[in-house]
Amino acid sequence: IPEKVINLILILSEKGILKTKLLKEMFYCDFYAYKTLGASITGLEYAKLPYGPVPESFDFILNNLTNSNIINYDVEYDNNYEAHMITKNQEIDTTIFTKEENDIINKIIKYFENFNTSQIVDYSHKEKAFTDTEKLEKISYDFAFDINLEV
Repeated sequence: IPEKVINLILILSEKGILKTKLLKEMFYCDFYAYKTLGASITGLEYAKLPYGPVPESFDFILNNLTNSNIINYDVEYDNNYEAHMITKNQEIDTTIFTKEENDIINKIIKYFENFNTSQIVDYSHKEKAFTDTEKLEKISYDFAFDINLEV
């Protein structure tokens, strides 16, 4: 798993984050970077799943990071609701990101800090990247230019 993928997940999970919100913030980091810098941060491809855009192979990535003790992955139950909480378990290396990439990551975190999971899911479902892509299909980075963020 590329270092940028690992460290992006570590940054986004620093204070603990639910899996669905993590995957949406990864999408916004990569697509906003593509829009403003001409390249995504992680190089991951994204697909349209029922809860919105997600990185392909995200289960493999999260399982690998959990098994390597890089992140903690806890499933909590509350009133028949299953919450998948992810927290970082090792130090973050921000030096592998450019200043511009770090700025984008921080802008995305700040933009969505008061969104709960269902709010960020609803927000991502309004993106052309989601509405104009068939279910289970890869999302084209061409949609990055339509990303709707006031950051």
